[in-house]
Formats: sequence, structure tokens, C-alpha cells
Amino acid sequence: MTQKTINKNREQLGLKPLKNCGYYSTERAFNYMLYSRYLGNTDPDWKYKWDIGGYCFNDALHYDTDAYQQLLDFIQQEQRPVIFFTLGSCSAKESDAFCNRLIHICRQLNFRLIIGSGWSGTGKSLANDKDIFLLTHTIPHSLIFPHCDAVMHHGGSGTTHSVARAGKPQVVMPLIIDQPYWAYRVQQLGIGPKCIKINKISDRELKEKVNDLVTNPVYKTKAMELAGIQGLKGTVSVPGDKSISHRAIMFGSLSEGTTTIHGFLKGADCLSTIDCFRKMGISIEEKDETIYVHGKGLHGLSKPEETLDVGNSGTTTRLISGILAGQDFDTVLSGDASLNSRPMGRIMKPLSMMGADVTSINNNGCAPLSIKGHTLNAIHYDSPVASAQVKSCVLLAGLYAEGKTSVTEPALSRDHTERMLRSFGADIVSDGNTCTITPPETLHGQHIEVPGDISSAAFFIVAGLITPDSEITIKNVGINDTRAGILKVCQDMGADITLLNTREEGGEPVADLLVKTSELHGTVVGGSIIPTLIDELPVIALMACFAKGKTIIKDAHELRVKESDRIAIMTENLTEMGADVIDTDDGFIINSRSEESIPVLHGAEINCSMDHRIAMTFAIAGLNADGETIITDSDCVDVSYPGFFAQLEALNN
Repeated sequence: MTQKTINKNREQLGLKPLKNCGYYSTERAFNYMLYSRYLGNTDPDWKYKWDIGGYCFNDALHYDTDAYQQLLDFIQQEQRPVIFFTLGSCSAKESDAFCNRLIHICRQLNFRLIIGSGWSGTGKSLANDKDIFLLTHTIPHSLIFPHCDAVMHHGGSGTTHSVARAGKPQVVMPLIIDQPYWAYRVQQLGIGPKCIKINKISDRELKEKVNDLVTNPVYKTKAMELAGIQGLKGTVSVPGDKSISHRAIMFGSLSEGTTTIHGFLKGADCLSTIDCFRKMGISIEEKDETIYVHGKGLHGLSKPEETLDVGNSGTTTRLISGILAGQDFDTVLSGDASLNSRPMGRIMKPLSMMGADVTSINNNGCAPLSIKGHTLNAIHYDSPVASAQVKSCVLLAGLYAEGKTSVTEPALSRDHTERMLRSFGADIVSDGNTCTITPPETLHGQHIEVPGDISSAAFFIVAGLITPDSEITIKNVGINDTRAGILKVCQDMGADITLLNTREEGGEPVADLLVKTSELHGTVVGGSIIPTLIDELPVIALMACFAKGKTIIKDAHELRVKESDRIAIMTENLTEMGADVIDTDDGFIINSRSEESIPVLHGAEINCSMDHRIAMTFAIAGLNADGETIITDSDCVDVSYPGFFAQLEALNN
């Protein structure tokens, strides 16, 4: 912005011309009303400048695509914050001194840096530093800003507007002409701290300022509001299916030879399963993103020297109990406080019917469990609940029983155990809701391709449907009929979801999902579909809050005995955010405020009770709520989805 341009705009507004463009004159003359729709818009050519992101090299429409990909790889390789220092019009002496100070401070703060091309000569000795990326090729800055956590620059209309448009916090280090004005506007709008005077600021002050720029949530919130960020756009790959990952480790351990697993979910629950089998003498290693399980056969497990720690994993606890019941040694299973409060009577009963000796050490029907292994009797078990964990526990005990063991369910639960055991060579037959296993002499190691977990994909499915102006592609998602009930419910509610590239991998159906913002309506969710979406019901309840009309979720009493009482905690937190939700004994009744409109949620502090699915559900709710949403104990998402928040933020950018 030059003095001539300013005065031309002022003339159009009937204002007197300015003799200079310094900070005080612009403040006195209210010159901050002159640029962009957010920072003031009177320049008739500004729409073009806005569309290309301002000047600051953004009018360079041809750029080095390979260099840009290298930059993206640098940003995405770690989760630590990245600052872009554009360098701008620093003199060589100033750039050397300030860049070296900034690098030193960012190392102390554990931040990473992208440094503009002005330093590519004197800073070339740092070209291979993993924490620094030096721009040596032409890349429009407007392509870089959205991927950074914050930007440091010298001011000017182009850069200030481009960073604002990207929704990122910024700080200005003014050097010439109008730059003090843009430093003033950044501070006034609340999108960054007060300006930095590079030749006067002390190291202590610079460290405080840089840390504040990146960590102050107000700057980020204001910047995103200014940019008008709403829609979620892009492609995401969700972690491997948790149910399949657990079973691949277990069945591989019981097989002869080596089982290789690609796409394994490295969440805390599945790592608990690995830890348990390692303690029983199974060699399990990881190389190049592939897990190798060196099995020892059905009777190759060894007595562990200590209690098997199952962490927070109910799947590990219930499935491994069936295996341990048929061993020739005794074990004790225990987990964290949440796990040790969940009912285990539903597996203790059928195992006792098979002659197993399984007791609750605290006599409360919960873990810790004492399991004294020996030969088991075959049974036919009529399960009172449709539960894949109960069914799998009995079938795995059946591997060690004398005769055929069968389980009949009131409705068909997820069938990953049956599918995978067949691939390992087990004699297992499914007939309607009944599954029967004949003890095999041996199982054989396999190669397992783990598809993306539809329970993890569910959060992005719902986010894409309820967040305005969104379009998300979710890659490589398992769509097994016994797991994909959420797709049927979404279809019933009017969702725009397209299945692309449908295929079968490792005996499991897989597809890519294209999800677009949709106008949803209420429905009834209950009956035989419940076992196919039991883990997705919390986020379905959230989706119902954005649908027109009433949604009823019933027959889901199982939610009361998950990682938390999910019916109670969802009702409590959704109500806190302003939703109209009534909890029932086995589900919810969710009303929109009228047939014509949907409720507007407002921010709240969410207690997720260390339940990973509750935390992720309310992360999606927070995106679509007015005001700030705080989720306590949000680290619990690592149980099933390490990196969830980073992926969500990437779509939001």
C-alpha cells in the first residue's frame, strides 16, 4: 500500500489526503477502515487481490510443485507447532541476527520454523536441519499460510490479508512506511500480539512473544472467525480397525508360523493386547509399518510371570479370557480403574458352563479376574445379548473344548472373529444368528490387511454431514454389514454419502466414502441394527441434534456398560450445550426445536469421563457450536485414535 493509493481511496470517501503513512497519522485518521472486507474495503481492485491472497509473492501463479510438496511433508512429519517467518525486507545484517535469535528461541520452545527465501544464502548451513525449512524455490505464501500454526512478518497489506484469510495468528515486525499500521490492526483485531521491534526486543521478551503467538487460544479463535472458516474440506485416512487389529494379534499368536499385519491400529487398547501376548512368550515386532507375530500354535503360550495388564481394553479382557480358560496355567487379568468397573459376568457365565474356573477377585463381577486354565467342555450357548465380545469369548474357548461349541444371539453382532478364524484355517460355520466352531488341530499364520475403522470414520462422517459447506473423502473404510449400521442410519436421515472404489481386502469389504453437508431429518434407530453401530451411537445422537424432527434411539442398553454410561453422559453434555435430549433406560429421544429449524448448540465444558468416543463426539459438536467448547481429559482419544485432533484441524484448514 503506497501513500498515493491510500489518498486515492480517501478521496473516494471524501477524506483529506495524508502527508505520511505512519502509525499515528493512520490511527488518527481512522485509516484502518480502508482495506479488505475485514480490515476495511474501498479499493476497487481488492477483490482480485483477495482472491489470489494478496501480493507477497501470491501473484506468482507458477511455482515449484515439488518444492511445495517437500514443504508440506516437512509440516506434516511431526505434530509440533510450525511458525512461518516470511523474512521480507530485512537487510542481510538484520536477517542474520534475528533469524539466529529466532531459531534459538524456537528450539527452546520446541517449535519448528519455515524461513523465507531472503535467508537461503546465509542460512544454507541449516538446510538439512529437521526443525527448519528454508524456502529456496518460488512458492506462493498464500499456499503456505493455511498449513502453519502462526506467521511472523514485516507487515504490508498483502501479507496481513493473506494470513488473515488463512485464519492464522500473526505478529508484525514493522520496518518501513505503512507497516506500523498493519501491526496496529493485527493487535486491534485480536489476531496476534503487539508488534515486535526486532532491533530492540530482548531474548526474554522475544521468547514470551513467540510463545504467546502460538499458544494463546484467543488469537487462533479470532483469526478463524475473521477468516470465516466453516466447511471441512479434504481427504482423511482413519486408523486401522480396532476390532480386527485385536483379533489379528490374538489369532496370529495361536497360529503356527508368522502372521504379518499391515494397517494395525497403534492405539492404547491394541497395544495392551500385544503386551499381554508378549508376556506369554510370543515374539511380536514391528518393521516398516508392518507387525510380525511369530506364533507358537494353539498350545504354545507360556505362563506369564506377572498379572496381565489389559489397560482400558474391554475387547482384550473379554476375548483373551476365552483363550486363557483353556490353557494349562493360571493367570490374573487386571486393567485401569475404568476397565475394572465394567461387568464381566456376561463372559464368566458361559465360561463357567464350559467348566472354566473364572472368578472375580473382588467378588463384584468385575476385573481383576483370576483364570485357572484346563480342558473345557463344548456347549451351545444362547446369549441374552447380541455382543461380539461375548460370542468371540465363547468361540475362542471352543478352540480348547472337547466337541463342537456354538453360540446363538438374539441378533447378529459383528462377525470379524468368524471371518478371520476361517482365514486362519478354523472349522467355523455360521447359520443365521448361530455360529459353531469345531476345535482345529492347528491354525496357520496369515497376512492381514486391516481396513480403516468405521467407528473412527463415524466422527468424520457426522462432521461432514452437519458442518456447513463441507466435503470430505474418507479412504479405505471397512464396510462389513455387521459393522456398517451407521451408513444405513445416515441414509435413512437423508445423508449425502457416496461409496467409491468398493472392493474386498483380506475377506473384509472396503470402500472410500465421499461425505457432503446434508439436510437431515429425524429417524428411529433400534432393533437388529443396534449391534452393527453400538460404538457409533454417541455421535449418531449428536447428528440427530442437527436433524429436523424427532430421533429415537432405543434397544441400546449396552451403552450403559461401555467405557462410561454413554447414555447418561451424552444426555448430560448435550443438554449442557443446549440440545433437547431425554435419556431413556435404553437410549435417547432427541428433538429439534421445531419442525422447521434445528437447535443451535453453544459451547460448554465437557466432562468425557475418560471415554475416547465421547471426547471425539464433542470435538465435532464444538466445531458446530457457538462459543468455546472445552473437553476435559481429551488425551483419552489415544485409546483408539492417536492423531484425531490433528486430522480434524487439517480438514478445518
